[in-house]
Amino acid sequence: MIPPIANSILVSNPQFASLHRHLTTNLLSPDASTRALSEAHTSTSQALRSHLLQAAKEELLISSIRNIATRSAEKEDEEVLNLAPKQREIVGTISMILDEAPILDFHGDDYELLRPDIDAFHAHMEEIAIPVSGSLQHQYDILCKIASPTSSPVEPASAKQVANSKRTLNKTVKNTTVSSSTPSLPALLYPLLPEIPPPTLHSSLASLYNTTLQHSTTHLTLLRTVLTHLELTTHGLHARNTKARSAHLSTVASALAKRIEMVYLRCRNSLYNRDVQTALGNYQRHLAKVEGEVEERERCLKGVLDEFESVGLGLDLENGGEGEGKGRKGVMREVGSRYGEVLKEIERVREEVERLEGGHRAVQQSRAAKRSGSERVGES
Repeated sequence: MIPPIANSILVSNPQFASLHRHLTTNLLSPDASTRALSEAHTSTSQALRSHLLQAAKEELLISSIRNIATRSAEKEDEEVLNLAPKQREIVGTISMILDEAPILDFHGDDYELLRPDIDAFHAHMEEIAIPVSGSLQHQYDILCKIASPTSSPVEPASAKQVANSKRTLNKTVKNTTVSSSTPSLPALLYPLLPEIPPPTLHSSLASLYNTTLQHSTTHLTLLRTVLTHLELTTHGLHARNTKARSAHLSTVASALAKRIEMVYLRCRNSLYNRDVQTALGNYQRHLAKVEGEVEERERCLKGVLDEFESVGLGLDLENGGEGEGKGRKGVMREVGSRYGEVLKEIERVREEVERLEGGHRAVQQSRAAKRSGSERVGES
């Protein structure tokens, strides 16, 4: 579109006004494209224009569906509130499919996976067409306000009228965006050229539009990033792969535990065979027999000890004893004293034997010395 120029600028600059008139009438079309001077390029230009128009229609439709999918359910969003949760989910799925359409293969496996969602979208198209039509009408009103701030916008059709029309979504979008009775934006702007405000307002509006576009682009990037993050962390291939690997490792660990248990049972059966079990049984019986013998010997020794204690108790009672405890202590003390006397007597006898052996040895040595002396005297 050719940027509008204030009438005061054209009046104060006649040469520029003539140049502008020449450009707008002879060289450029109202949409700022080069005017076709050759008939050979007319068909190509028309085909290009039709393709651009179709692309614009598709982009507007995709943008409207995306806005419905991302719009929060507020009080003023009556069209969105009229949609059921299932229909909102379908719109969100279709919006994601449209965003990823350039990289999807709709003639292969991708179409088979997405076919249920697409069929559901076609089944609920009449209900979804109402908020889509409202979104397109809202965009149309904004463009009309930009083109003609003083004129009143066209009243949008009510939800009941759109619902009762029973037209498909494609016809609704076509009749809403490109209508024969709706004037184009350049046609609305050219009659208003004398009323255009100063250029400062145009620059401010341009900067505002650029800022809004940047914010919208950032918001779209953020939503795509959030969806990608959710896909990767919750429903994506990586998350499902991690879950499957965890389940696989758990199964492998259970199998290893069962295998180790089987190896343990085999080792126990190989170690404790029949011969080993028989030997262990015999050894157990031998230990039981030895235990019985030890218990029998313990009973015998206890009987002997009781006899000693009874003797000591009898002596204590004969001597006017003072009880069983003191009698037992007296017997043990008497046995200890007698044992000490016996040891002393043994030591005394040993010393006496050593003394006698020492005297006998001295006598033998003296006799041997005398005999050797007498032999020396006889030889001399």
